[in-house]
Amino acid sequence: MSSKTDTVRLQYLHQKVLTASREKLLLLTFEIAIDACCKAEEMIRAKDLQGSNDALKTAQKAIRELQFALRPDKAEELADNLNRLYDFMHQELVEANVKKDLKKIESVRRMLEDLAGAWREAVEAAAEEIKNRPENRQTVGSSLDISY
Repeated sequence: MSSKTDTVRLQYLHQKVLTASREKLLLLTFEIAIDACCKAEEMIRAKDLQGSNDALKTAQKAIRELQFALRPDKAEELADNLNRLYDFMHQELVEANVKKDLKKIESVRRMLEDLAGAWREAVEAAAEEIKNRPENRQTVGSSLDISY
């Protein structure tokens, strides 16, 4: 990729992050973790140790960001369960990095994909619910003044 293409891509990503809702930021974080796991798998297969190390560190950082985003004040039990799951995933990736273990990376990636899918569905359902609230519905012609 050219440096101009890289610059444009980075500007786009920067703008995407700056304008994203909290929910979208979490989805972006999942995407970063999943993409990094895919990259690590690819690098291990290519015997690129530095590349796999870098990708796994990125995935580990993204998982920590997901942990930091947990809201125990909103759902304590769910936050505790997810915190333990994220700790497990992080530890699996640390071990995968040491042993260059594709199975551990694939396992974590699948868990992240499942969680991201569930989160995406929850975000879409919440958005639909908000859109369908009576106060948010638009009625055709409701703003017309037909008095003479």
